[in-house]
Amino acid sequence: MKGKLDFLTILALIVCAPSTFAQIGGLRHPFDKEIDPTADAISEFQKTGVIRAVSYPREQTVKQLRLLLAPAGITVEEEQFEDWRRFKNNFSVIVEWDARPGAPDVTELKPNAPLSSVMTVKGVKKWEGSPGSLPALTLRQGDLFVAAVDAEAKLRWCNLHGDPLTMYYDYPDPKTGRLRGGMLQHSRTSLYLGFPADQKITELKFFTHKWTAKGYVFEPLATVPVNEDATPIR
Repeated sequence: MKGKLDFLTILALIVCAPSTFAQIGGLRHPFDKEIDPTADAISEFQKTGVIRAVSYPREQTVKQLRLLLAPAGITVEEEQFEDWRRFKNNFSVIVEWDARPGAPDVTELKPNAPLSSVMTVKGVKKWEGSPGSLPALTLRQGDLFVAAVDAEAKLRWCNLHGDPLTMYYDYPDPKTGRLRGGMLQHSRTSLYLGFPADQKITELKFFTHKWTAKGYVFEPLATVPVNEDATPIR
């Protein structure tokens, strides 16, 4: 009995922190059974005491992406995600981002500070290997959503890039010896991205996100052109 209470208590804490753990889209509660299979896993645990892994249906993720990307004029087709597996090669690109032009290289963390859209592709490399499947998408503060689109603004690939600017540090307090910490931010950084060698991809679109009363919304950050003729990565 104690094990059940402990497990459910942990789940309750997660439910109460939607800004950190909410599933992408956030249009309804992430633990709503219609959206999230976690409810079935909890019921199974209560009956058997066995915890099993759960996965989010691809069609649900596609539905959420349609809602999030529609304001940017991007079309999402579920069939496209099946096509990823047919590619036998990937592209790697280096994108340099001047997030805060004119600022020192490292600054104190300033939540909600405006970010620049100054991004430049510095290199492209083609390599063998099949791309991964549609990732399990969750949003955390500072993450970037990256969408690769074709000339008709159809989504050809997407992924999340973890917060590339924030640094965490720890140090012992010289007076008490207790461990203290804080956060700093880079003003400039390089993003290393991989995506299918799809000749139809013409642009990479970057988005930040914010939580609203109705759920998550994507905010366009930058768009960079992509072509195989860019400077090769060595």
